[in-house]
Formats: sequence, structure tokens, C-alpha cells
Amino acid sequence: MMAVTLCLVTISMSAQQHKLWYNKPASHWLEALPIGNSHLGGMVYGSTDIEEIQLNEETFWSGSPHNNNSLEAKAQLPYVRQLIYDGKEDQAHAIIDKTFFKGPHGMKYLPLGSVKLKFGHDDVSNYYRELNLGDALATTSYIYKGVKYERTVFASQADNVIVVRIKAGKKGALSFDVSFDSPLKAETTNWIEREHRAVKELGAVVEGVDHEGIKAGLKAECRVKVEADGKVLNKAQSWSVSNATTATLYITAATTFVNYHDVSGNPVKKNSETLDGLRGKTYAKLLNDHIKKYQEQYNRVSLILGNPKDPRKSYDASALPTDQRLAAFEKDPSDLDMVSLMMQYGRYLLISSSQPGGQPANLQGVWNAQVNAPWDSKYTININAEMNYWPALVGNIAETQQPLFSMIRDLSETGAITAKDMYGCPGWVAHHNTDLWRVAGPIDGTTWGMFPTGGAWLTTHLWQHYLYTGDKQFLEEYYPVMKGAADFLIAWMQTYPATGEVKNAAGWLVSVPTVSPEHGPVGKRTTVTAGSTMDNQIVFDVLTQVIAAAQALGKDESSLSAYRKALDRLPPMQIGRYGQLQEWLIDGDDPKDEHRHISHLYGLYPSNQISPYSHPDLFTAAANTLNQRGDMATGWSLGWKINFWARMLDGNHAFKIIKNMLHLLPDDRSMRQYPNGRTYPNLFDAHPPFQIDGNFGCSAGVCEMLLQSHDGAVHLLPALPDDWTDGEVKGLQARGGFTVDMKWKNGQLQQAVIKSTIGGTLRLRSYVPLKGKGLKPAQGACPNDLLRPAQIQPPLKSAELSNFEILPIRKVYEYDIETVSGNVCICNMEGS
Repeated sequence: MMAVTLCLVTISMSAQQHKLWYNKPASHWLEALPIGNSHLGGMVYGSTDIEEIQLNEETFWSGSPHNNNSLEAKAQLPYVRQLIYDGKEDQAHAIIDKTFFKGPHGMKYLPLGSVKLKFGHDDVSNYYRELNLGDALATTSYIYKGVKYERTVFASQADNVIVVRIKAGKKGALSFDVSFDSPLKAETTNWIEREHRAVKELGAVVEGVDHEGIKAGLKAECRVKVEADGKVLNKAQSWSVSNATTATLYITAATTFVNYHDVSGNPVKKNSETLDGLRGKTYAKLLNDHIKKYQEQYNRVSLILGNPKDPRKSYDASALPTDQRLAAFEKDPSDLDMVSLMMQYGRYLLISSSQPGGQPANLQGVWNAQVNAPWDSKYTININAEMNYWPALVGNIAETQQPLFSMIRDLSETGAITAKDMYGCPGWVAHHNTDLWRVAGPIDGTTWGMFPTGGAWLTTHLWQHYLYTGDKQFLEEYYPVMKGAADFLIAWMQTYPATGEVKNAAGWLVSVPTVSPEHGPVGKRTTVTAGSTMDNQIVFDVLTQVIAAAQALGKDESSLSAYRKALDRLPPMQIGRYGQLQEWLIDGDDPKDEHRHISHLYGLYPSNQISPYSHPDLFTAAANTLNQRGDMATGWSLGWKINFWARMLDGNHAFKIIKNMLHLLPDDRSMRQYPNGRTYPNLFDAHPPFQIDGNFGCSAGVCEMLLQSHDGAVHLLPALPDDWTDGEVKGLQARGGFTVDMKWKNGQLQQAVIKSTIGGTLRLRSYVPLKGKGLKPAQGACPNDLLRPAQIQPPLKSAELSNFEILPIRKVYEYDIETVSGNVCICNMEGS
């Protein structure tokens, strides 16, 4: 029998170097390597002839401050609702399309341009380039005419610049030209006049663009400062470095953006201040400060997955260039370190694209080379933007959420105008998409845009942050935003009439009109509906979370009764005739439909409404839905499915989805040749095309397989695949303010160190029995408010349902221990 004993030991972690590396330069953007400090993004090609560092500045978007609210919607809303009740959803769809969508459909995230370094080295040997996730350095090295050349590129959070260091192995052998190029209208100058002196800085002013009738309101300036120990000469719109041994470039950029309603900023001044801040700092100082700042976040988590056949093979596999390693993984997935690499790559990308004071990671993070990016590289808030932040809490990089929280606050302001002008409702609303200007009205068309719970979903991230941290000051600050979303929902929802098409829905309180994102039921010619399951689940979360927040803060008790009454009238989840969780009020699911959106399983993940312990029938229905939807999908959908199967406590199936994601797609032109390709050579996720949310979904999913804390306990190794026999993980976060380190062997927990940051009762769940000082068998509901889930209504089952067998659940052991700030070490003592 296994046991657990309280002890004061820490887990030692082997040194871990996760890298992406290649033996040739990037031939296109999806082979280039991403660097970023949230404010700036760069894609490094590693070329030897003409090196390119493609640049983005996070606030450089098309258009200018505006809203997209339709003033015709309010008058049409009663007619639309009645048509939906009458089963005439297609007619309602037509009216919504005509009267709700009057504004532009969102602005575009723009590329800034590229810094290009012309070396003319066209016949090289010993070529190597890499991105080291451990220190966020992109390096390139090769030999040309007997001389070794090395380049190091990094995007410094500490100093807000991209730094390029170039070295030649022979004195005076370094010569190259520096220029700037942009796909947009740009004016480049060689000399920047600052403080009545000319400095050797290449400057480029890039014009923004109009879009859908909204005039360009932004301009950007990119600045490149050149330093070298050789000659630096002025050429036409470029600088020429010659006879040098070492050169350093400092790249920064800024726009006129101040906030979503103010574009009066001075980018020249901003850039000058940034570069002035570098005075007196050596390259070594800049490098050290960059690494220190970056590693403050990245080094909190490490993951080592052993190989069941040969523990050394995982590390031997890194001898292959990363694109070849990815291709090999498809045939032989025993390279488990590839999974660790993907988990850490997601954390790297989020650290690099979302930092306090900046903009949230968009559909491509902070990286985009196209003037017309897919879906404009906006914020799609019916799944994609939310998925971007799934690794933030469990992956121990909570700071990366701050830009998201700022955007939610902005939307609560713009969305209040939308709620009032379009629907006559209090509170605030945002639909399925937004952009830099925080537009809150519906976008694109009814099929996609008639989703009035996008903003409400975003507020659940505020509550989750509180559950992980117990930070009441944060909760107090954002409580009005949460309450505003709830107030809108209370006013927006309607009582489903007895005369409506769905007879069993009479008296239920439903969101109408709405959609289950981008998907419609069998027999209907539209997505528009009333009371989609996802909406019901989101409403449940928002209302229960506002009630819990008010109670935690000791406020608004008198106003909570309206929320409680609404909760009692929400439609329960329903199990349809195929044993599936119904997506709509009607039983309209097609068991052969493998649509990428599985929105009605929001209640399984990221929410916690579907539990194997409290509602095994819903848990079984969710499994049936997942099996009916299949195991292949778009890249981002696979990211969601990894988390779904982790929540199903099925590690083998979750690993199967990871393996489906790790199929090489060389580029978008190769889709016919690689129909199942879901990961590009630089490990960006392929929808296709590129969407970064799949990277973040995969990262969060791996963490979720190892640790869960949503269902009343901190569950250790809840969904460990059979193939992940041995391993160590350090630094994962759990709700309740706990940090968890674990080691396992032969598929079973050996040791865990759990640090409590705020104290309180820790409830542990494990597949092996535990023992230790202060550890007692759990009794009753979890006493820790930060771990205890809200209770949902029992589901309704279709009268046509038959042969519905509840999934068996693996036996677990549960224990409570009272904690204070400090370490609790739990050691598996099998055989002792």
C-alpha cells in the first residue's frame, strides 16, 4: 500500500534546456523564430545574405477611435425575439443581419515593417540557428570564408528594445548594410536630430491605414540605433557598417496611440526616451537585465517527461533540427520531451506577447507580417482570446493577464454604451469580437457575431484570478466590472413563452437572440437561437461568481436576490437522444458532425459545471459528445480538446489529441500534401492558417493533465497518460493559492511539495492513499471557498434516450490539511 508522509524535502530538477533549432535559414515567415517583449514583436529569419527581422508594435492597428453600435437594433429586438420563439429563426437572422450590423467589422492588426541587414554571405558552412526558451535568445552562427559569424537577438522587457548583437571571429571582418522596409507607406531618414545633435539612428515613420470607412488615426515610428567598432557611414536611406569586429543594433518603435479613445501620442518622443534610457549601459548589462527579467517568470515552471523505453531518448531526439524532430514525432511519439517543449513554448509565447502595461495577446500573439491578416488578427472573444490566457494561472505566469484585465475594463466602458444604445439594457455587453478600439457591437454577421455573452465570458477570468490568488484587493477593483456584466444579463434574458416552439422551455429564462458559436442545429438554416447551452453555462458562471464575490467582499447583499432568482430559472443542461450533451434547447445535435466548435462543453472546460463526482450523467454525456466530434480538428480546436480530455480524467485520450496536433505542416501552400498538418516548422499552431491560441491551449492542456483544482480539491496527476511513466514537474499553480511540485515513477506519484501562499485548508485528491502529519481523511464538502465549486441543477434527459451507461470513475482518496505560508511535502512511501 502506498503512503504519504509529511517531510521537509524539496524536489531537485535536472537542468532543462528547451530549444528550437535549425540547420538552415528560414525561407518563409512560418520558419522564422519569434521574439517579443509584449510591446514589440520580432520574427528572426537567420539569413546569411540578407537577414530580416520582421517587426510589430502592439498598438499599430488600422482605423481610429470609433464604435460599431447600430441604433436600429433596439426597435427590432422584440420582433426578432418573437420570430425565434415561433421557430422562424431564419427570418430573425435576416432582420439581425440588416439592422444589428451597421458599423465596421473591426480593425486590422498591422505589420510595422522589417529591419534588414545585408551581409552578402551566400556560401556558408556550419550553419546553426536557435531560439532558446530558457533565456529568450535567438542566435545564428555560421562560417563564411573561414570566419565565424555570430548574431544574437532578444527583445528586452527590462529596456523595451530589441537588441541585435553581431560578432565576427576575425578582427575587422564584419561589414553589412542596415535598412528598413515596410509593406505600408513609410518615410525613412538616416539622421535623427535629437538635442541639437545628429545621432546614427535610422528612423522610419509608417502610416496607418483606413479600413471599412474608418480613417487611419495612427502613425508609427521605428528607430534603429547603430553602434560598431568599425566605420559607420551614411548611405541612401540606410547605414553601412564596415571593417568592424562587433556591432550592436537597438530597435524600438512606438505609435500615436494613448488609449482606445486617444491617439495624440508622440512616437518620436517615446522612442527617443527609450533609447536615451540605454545610455551608459553595456551590451553585457542589457543582456543580463533581459535574462533576469524574463527568467523571473519563465523559470517558475519546469517539466521533465521520461521516455518509457529509454529515458535518454527524449534528450537524444533534440539532436534533430526542430522541424525534422516534429516530423519524426508523428511516426514515433516516444520523444516525450517534445511535449514538454510545446508546454514551455506556450508559456514563452505568452510571456513574450502579453505583459503589464501592454495590449493583450491577439489572434497571432504580437506577431503578424500581413497587411490583411487572417481574421484581421483581432480579439475573437467567443473562444480564441480566452484560450490565449488558459496557461497563465496554472502555468504560473499570472502577470501576463494584466493586459487582458485592462481590455475587459475598457470593454465595460464601451460595452455600456452598446448595451444602452442597441438593447436598452443596463450594465455592459461585448459580442464575439473586438479590437484595439474596444468595439463592443456585433461583428461580421449573425452567424458569428450575434453572441452577446463574449464580454460576460471574459469576466470569468477575473474570478479565476481571485480563486488562484485570494487577492481581495484585486477582486474589489474589478467587482464593478463583474457586476456590470451580470446586470446586463439580468436585463437581456427573457422568459421563454408557453407558446414558443420548444414546449419544455416554457418559463425558463433565456438569452435571446444568441448563437452557439458558429454552429447551428439540424433542421435549422441559421445559428441564431434562444438559450444556447453555452450561454446558459456562461450566465450561470457570471451570476454565481458575482454573488460569491459580493459575499467575499461583504457588499451588495440586498441586490443579490435578483441574481439568485435568475439562477433558479436558467435552463438545466440536457442529455439528448444520442446520449450527448445538447448544444441547444432543442435536441438538434448530429452525432456525425465533427464541427470545430464544441461550445456547449464550456461547462466542462474552462468552467467546472460538469463533474464526474457530482454529476456523472453529465460527465458521461460530455464524453459522448467528445467522441462524436472526433479527434481531429483545426489546431485551436485540438488545443481545447486536450483540455476537455484532461477534464475527462483520460490522459491517454488527451495525449492522443496532442499527437494529432503535432503533425508538421511545412507552410500553408502544403495543406493538400499535409491535410492533417497542425503545427508549422517554428511550432506555431496551424488552424491553418496560423492562430496562436492553439499553442496556448496545448500548453494549458499539458498542465491540466498533471494538476487540476476546479472540482473541490487539488487533484494530483489526474490525467497522466500510460506513456508518461516517469517525470517531474515544478511550479504549477492551483486554486487556493497553492504551488505544486511533483515527481512520479511507473505512472504513480512518488513525491509532491505543495507551497501555500495564503494559508487555508488544502484538500488533496489522489489515486494513491496519502498520509502525513496534519493530513486527515476529508469529510463533507470542501471547506475552502477558493476550491469549492458552485452547485448546478440536475440535467434533463431525452425521452428517446436508451442504453445510457454511466462512465466508471477511478477510485480517489481525499484528505484535508490546514496550511500556512510554507511548504508541505507529501512523499509516496510504497514498499517502505
